[in-house]
Amino acid sequence: MNKLPLIFIFLAVFSSVNVAAEAKREHIEPFYDFLSNPSSQSYADKVSQSLAKNWASIGDYSGAKKSREKFIKQVKGFGQLIPDLTWAIEEVITSGDKVVVRSRATGTPKGPFFGVDGKGKSFDIAILK
Repeated sequence: MNKLPLIFIFLAVFSSVNVAAEAKREHIEPFYDFLSNPSSQSYADKVSQSLAKNWASIGDYSGAKKSREKFIKQVKGFGQLIPDLTWAIEEVITSGDKVVVRSRATGTPKGPFFGVDGKGKSFDIAILK
């Protein structure tokens, strides 16, 4: 009989974690919607509104940062180069205020992509952020 309250506490904590994870996912999804629809001004506007003004992208090991505006402009360019770009969320893991996203990007560039002549060659990249 003493074990019953512990089970309910465990279920309540587990349930709270799921709610928190889903709430955090709602904040993440507009970003990935834009990555999958980079030519869409509507998605670009939603991302711009949802990211902090001082948000920055660190895209390489140099430590150089891109502002929110420069990042959005770069992603919009990807839409021109990779019209079938898809960036799907596969898993969202949360711990406190930290969020880890496991995602997969796929597409077929119409021309050179990151120094590789990707014309007509598809890619499939698993990403952990």
